Amino acid sequence: MDKQLEDAVLRLSEASKRAQYRRDAEAQGRRLEQALVKAFREQGKRLLRGLRDQLRRFFETASPSPAAAFEAHAAFLTKPLRENASENDWLLAWIEVEQDTEKMFIGAIDAVVAKSLEAGALAAIASLKVNLSFKLSNPRAVHYLDKYGAELVKGLNETTKDDLRSLISNAAAEGWSWKRLEEEIGDQFSDYMKRNGRAHLIAMTEIGEAFSEGNFIVAWDLQSAGLNMEKKWDPAGDGCVEICKLNADVAPENDGWIPLDQQFPSGHFRPLGHPGCWCDMFTRLVKSA
Repeated sequence: MDKQLEDAVLRLSEASKRAQYRRDAEAQGRRLEQALVKAFREQGKRLLRGLRDQLRRFFETASPSPAAAFEAHAAFLTKPLRENASENDWLLAWIEVEQDTEKMFIGAIDAVVAKSLEAGALAAIASLKVNLSFKLSNPRAVHYLDKYGAELVKGLNETTKDDLRSLISNAAAEGWSWKRLEEEIGDQFSDYMKRNGRAHLIAMTEIGEAFSEGNFIVAWDLQSAGLNMEKKWDPAGDGCVEICKLNADVAPENDGWIPLDQQFPSGHFRPLGHPGCWCDMFTRLVKSA
């Protein structure tokens, strides 16, 4: 076979293997999105139920009879919320829900992120054509995955709590009824679950991060073993934001390749450049002069 043709066939084979690993990672992203949708749905249901129970207990305690409690509760649901509504009116219910649903989020995230990290590492090994094995017991992988799900869920819940705080503050300022507030809280959680909503963005971002980290770990292991490695940012099509185009255009004199331990112009050592990014990174052994 002609050497040029042989090289072209080899590059095509390498690209095909890498594409398959990326498809595997994307499949993990879809699984994670489905799990997050389920968790957000449960979180929203439990929060609304907790708020109703809390209100009901309040009126039962404050009213002289069950009939009076029912009437007072029914009247409250349609009256405007007071402007100085206390955060305790909802925060206690949220804290309980946050604790009860934490494992749903962590379990889903830990499982699929580990698989995506492995896919990224195997994609790098296939591209580099090196005789190297990769296991999730790799120290760099262990460090990355250690407490990953717990830390991520902590951040997700903080964002949800901030969304709720903003929503409830707006409800009090605009004089919504409690009934309308319940509907708006339900709508907020529904938005998280919509196609291309928050669950989708979180899933694809975290899977992309893990895939890229697996890629990076392989290159670092090779460099730590004494090989001189370099990297190149591969933007995800024309739709990628300016930050990624900047990273891809660095070092034009070297066709975009820079030393492995050098930051890209955005300050990143590897993709992703932003939430929802699905850029890739190529690595290679520096050729001797």
